[in-house]
Amino acid sequence: MKYRTLGLVVALLAVSTLACSLFGGGETPPPIQPPTPEVPPTSAPTEPPPTSAPTQPPTPESPAGGGTATVVLVNNTDADVCYVYISPVESDDWGEDWLGAEEVVGSRESREFTVPAGNYDMRADDCGHYTLDQRMGVAVSGRTEWVIGGMPESVLLQDDFSDPNSGWEVGNYDTGSVGYAQGTYSVVSYGDSNMMWGLAYRNFTDVIIEVDATQVSAPSNNNNAYGVMCRVQEDDDGYVLRISGDGYYAIHRTVDGHFEPLVDWTTSSVIRQGNATNHIRVVCDGSYLALFANGELLAEAQDTTYAEGDIALTATSFESTSTEVHFDNLVVTATTP
Repeated sequence: MKYRTLGLVVALLAVSTLACSLFGGGETPPPIQPPTPEVPPTSAPTEPPPTSAPTQPPTPESPAGGGTATVVLVNNTDADVCYVYISPVESDDWGEDWLGAEEVVGSRESREFTVPAGNYDMRADDCGHYTLDQRMGVAVSGRTEWVIGGMPESVLLQDDFSDPNSGWEVGNYDTGSVGYAQGTYSVVSYGDSNMMWGLAYRNFTDVIIEVDATQVSAPSNNNNAYGVMCRVQEDDDGYVLRISGDGYYAIHRTVDGHFEPLVDWTTSSVIRQGNATNHIRVVCDGSYLALFANGELLAEAQDTTYAEGDIALTATSFESTSTEVHFDNLVVTATTP
């Protein structure tokens, strides 16, 4: 049995299925100085918004096993999670709080923790030290999801893209391509600021969209963008929530094919740069929009322009060379179970 003290407790027109590249060349890329329309800047902003250094979680003893793993804590309760304990089963106590003194995992938010693969006891407490969830002897390897509280969110769509007939858009166009590739969904932009996206051909209202996005290739300076579209309309307008290979993020609304920033391009150390995998979580709930990467909240916005629509996976290269991104492990859930 483990003991603790009080102080340690824790998304061309949709009337056809032709090229989805209507927005090419019309948006401002994420890098990098105060943007000049249709001219991708190349230098970093002089005064990025201040960010506090992330809390460094404790390093547990390495249990039996090999390599590293990721524990994804998903808070489906109405309370904030203020204390998280992930302790090797061999340990006699819970150890240190993995969130630190100031960080919390809010209601309907998630947070990732990297640990050595192995077996763990895990506990999450609210800010009053009340235990919200406790699990003993959990085998942790690869990516392990830890969902706490109430009923699980209702899954509306789940796709690992192993079936090339699962219904997503497939096509090769003048400015890029979309389709199934090696058990993933591939989106390729041939460059010159041409945005490519592939539609799911479904209709959703209030959803949470989670997907693993892996940059396979990009311009040498990683001047690109990729992510999720939600509430995509028949004229291809909608919301675009993206990150970039050089560490930026943004939320845009498209109206008549024009990009309007709700949250303009901003840097974050949370984003894994270059040819790497980032776990993207997008919330489109009523007027509320949110973008997460790797379990961390990047941006929030409020907008009432679009209430429902399709979802899509998207990529853009802002240089003359192409970018390719592979998407996998897509899950779409209703915001209200």
